Amino acid sequence: MKSLEAVGIVHKKQGKGVFIGSFKSNLIAKNIMFGLDKYSVDLKELMEVRRAFEMSILKPIVDKITDKDIKDLQLFVNEMRAREEKSLPLVRIDLKFHSRMHKILKNDIIERLGMILVEFFKELSLDRPDTIIKSVSHPEEMIMTKRHQRILDALEERNLEKVTVAMKRHLIVGYVK
Repeated sequence: MKSLEAVGIVHKKQGKGVFIGSFKSNLIAKNIMFGLDKYSVDLKELMEVRRAFEMSILKPIVDKITDKDIKDLQLFVNEMRAREEKSLPLVRIDLKFHSRMHKILKNDIIERLGMILVEFFKELSLDRPDTIIKSVSHPEEMIMTKRHQRILDALEERNLEKVTVAMKRHLIVGYVK
């Protein structure tokens, strides 16, 4: 009962009983993040979860994306390009790009699950940089801006096949040793 109360599913009123509360998925997301230890998590498993999540939402994103969504995503790619030219870190902007993609679906649960993955990867990249690697056969593939621009171009075409290929290529590059 205390667990349900902690995430806002129920609340107790002294002398009156237990009542259904307002469900707040962000509290569940925080609890899940708290339960994952970034220093002992199996990074390959985490990347597998991220790939499965990102790939599974591509079709509904392609179906629902608007011109405004595309413009918003382009702003992230432009910021990424500017940061890349100055050799500044790109992890935060990369994850903001993906979070913005999740918002296209207007589904609070998907946004929160995406937030868990995004936050966890951000924490890993900042606290455990040794887990983030750059191992690709073609150096061009390491250019993060190009990978995101490919995803965005395919989204703008509303071409699921191209989006799928671009996302797969993006998620295979670099992350887990």
